[in-house]
Amino acid sequence: MFERLSPGQIKRCSESRLKALLLYAYREIPYYHGVLAEAGVVSDEEVRLENFNRIPVLTRGTIMKENILGRGLVVNQEANRVYFNWLHGNSLYDPELIMLNTTISPSLRQRVFNQLCNRTYLSTDNPGQVVARINSLKPRSIWSDAEALGKVIGYAKNKPMHSPEFIAVISTVLAPELREDAEATFKCPVYHQYSSEETGPLVITYSPELNANYFPWSHCIETARGGLLVTTLTKPPLIRYKIEVS
Repeated sequence: MFERLSPGQIKRCSESRLKALLLYAYREIPYYHGVLAEAGVVSDEEVRLENFNRIPVLTRGTIMKENILGRGLVVNQEANRVYFNWLHGNSLYDPELIMLNTTISPSLRQRVFNQLCNRTYLSTDNPGQVVARINSLKPRSIWSDAEALGKVIGYAKNKPMHSPEFIAVISTVLAPELREDAEATFKCPVYHQYSSEETGPLVITYSPELNANYFPWSHCIETARGGLLVTTLTKPPLIRYKIEVS
């Protein structure tokens, strides 16, 4: 498990996964076969990471034109959540609540899995019931989309509330006002998990100043002018995909 490794071990494991994915892409995906060979990243079945930054930046247009994703991208969101819980001293089986601004109809398999992991999913159609469940369940962590969190805060202001270790907002945008209201209501830090449609969860920010933690087993991230260059360590990979950050 990545969460048990030292930073040096994590780096070595990430590089090992990156090499394996580059070799896979070279062998299996025609677009990458040409690009990686031309950049000198793969030669004679050997991967040379020192040439990694020679790989041209990948755009959405190229993804569509070359059909790079094929049947789609699968990112291990479950591992991301487990890792972030671990950073706060939470175990896999500590009570966890996930709030969504939608009706939830889990399958039997999902219900069994949630029970085993001590995880509760709640729709915020009735904020009063959600507040009551939070106070009775006393979850160590809460994961919520922004709309659901806003509904609960609107009802819970000035009411006694259980305080979890943290709240992670899993929406594209987290307004500063909502973060402040949530921290005041729940008396705990509120983080923002940033995702993109193509790459899945990328980073969790600890503060508006963007002190961030990324997921080293599923992504390699480079900073670039005006955004990030993301390489997904999943099959099929996106290699140096440009994400604009305003």
